[in-house]
Amino acid sequence: MKFRKCGKNVKIYPTAKIVNPENLEIGDDVTIGDYCFINAGKRTVIGNRSQLNVGAVIAGGGETIIGEDVTISYHAIILSGTDTPKGRYMNDARPLKQRAISRGKVVIEDGCFIGANAIICRSKKDITIGRGTVIGAGAYIDDDVKPETIVIPWKHLYMKQRKVDSVK
Repeated sequence: MKFRKCGKNVKIYPTAKIVNPENLEIGDDVTIGDYCFINAGKRTVIGNRSQLNVGAVIAGGGETIIGEDVTISYHAIILSGTDTPKGRYMNDARPLKQRAISRGKVVIEDGCFIGANAIICRSKKDITIGRGTVIGAGAYIDDDVKPETIVIPWKHLYMKQRKVDSVK
């Protein structure tokens, strides 16, 4: 496979699938786990010491820039583009002229952690996830996140103790 750039000590597991490898730049000491799917689209960069865990997806056909020391956890999805409802169809089997695809750029800065099953979707505007941010498991992100932020997709709050009458 011919990449735009491939660093040293890169580990790509055997069941990872990479489309458009000529648009993919991989830094040093990067790991791309089993069952990952990368469509390098217009341009995709994975920075030094970053890792994509099992089942992670980078797709959308736009540009994705992943900084250094970033972890994309299990089954997380990074989309640099998506179909919009403005098109007649939202289906890959239909001609492009009948679809309205919005593509752009997703930047995940250095030191971020993207939790399992999180989705980062560039739908209306380009997105930057700031340095050192933690995106919790299952979160849906479609806007910028400031550096060193912890995003919790849901939080179970203790409200009060429930009192249950004993059954007699």
